[in-house]
Amino acid sequence: GSDLTYEGGVSVNGRYGKDVTVDYMVFGARKVSLVMGLATGNSSYAHTRANEVFRTWYDLDVPERTETKVTIFDDRKDSYRDEDLKRIQDFSDVLPLSDRRSIHDLLAA
Repeated sequence: GSDLTYEGGVSVNGRYGKDVTVDYMVFGARKVSLVMGLATGNSSYAHTRANEVFRTWYDLDVPERTETKVTIFDDRKDSYRDEDLKRIQDFSDVLPLSDRRSIHDLLAA
């Protein structure tokens, strides 16, 4: 079980007044997190998905979006290019799916 409250497929207002959809909005004790997932075993799709996630965070990189931005990637398969994860890291916290404690602690704060 989880003590986290969340909504899936949430649309939030971003750069250029554009609506941007995130995978989850998670309500912690004191803060709200926007979460995007990177989960695929297919390395060519992984790059495409990483670009989508990067674009999402870029579009939400505006002062009025005060939420914590979190990207959780499935580390069971080594599908992601280092440079893709590093780019995403410029705009969000990046955590491996296997590190459930860190993910929970970050989202529950």
